[in-house]
Amino acid sequence: DLTGGVQAQATNFLVASLQGADLTGAQLQFADFSSASLQGTMLSHAHLHGATLRDTDLEGADLYAAKLQGADLAGARL
Repeated sequence: DLTGGVQAQATNFLVASLQGADLTGAQLQFADFSSASLQGTMLSHAHLHGATLRDTDLEGADLYAAKLQGADLAGARL
C-alpha cells in the first residue's frame, strides 16, 4: 500500500507490472508507463499530468478523480 506517499515524477515505469497496487493520490506527473500493466491498480486522485500511458493495460484500474491533463493514453486498454 503506497497510498499518498509516492513521489515519482518523471519516473520510468516502462513495461512495469503494478497490478493491484494502491497508488491513491500519488504524484506521478510526467511518469512513463508505456506498455505497463496497471490492471486493478488504484489511481484515484493520482496526479498523472503529462504522463505517458501508451499501450498501458488499465483494465479494472480505479481512475476516479485522477488528474490526467496532457496525459497520453493512445492505445491504452481501459
